[in-house]
Amino acid sequence: IRNATIPNSNSINYYSPKLGRFRFGVSYTPDSVLKGSTFSFKNTKSTENRAFKNVVDIAAQYEQPVGDINAAVAFVGQYGKAKSFDIKRNNALAWEVGSKLKYKD
Repeated sequence: IRNATIPNSNSINYYSPKLGRFRFGVSYTPDSVLKGSTFSFKNTKSTENRAFKNVVDIAAQYEQPVGDINAAVAFVGQYGKAKSFDIKRNNALAWEVGSKLKYKD
């Protein structure tokens, strides 16, 4: 999702190489207006409702081939401190779990 009136935030990302069947990632965004999962649950015209700082995302994936089937499961977690605009807001705390099954190619 991209909104032309609000610029994307800069972030630092690290994705590990595969460590056996695992892969990990971490991301840090110092000042976020339009970045990550927090944007989708507060999609309003006001920047105040989706502004967070010190946003940290972590991710982990496990992949397991079984015969012709390749199965994977992943977890992503996100935390960010709400920026204050003279209104009381909760900090961002979000998580997602996903999986995939792939048969042959």
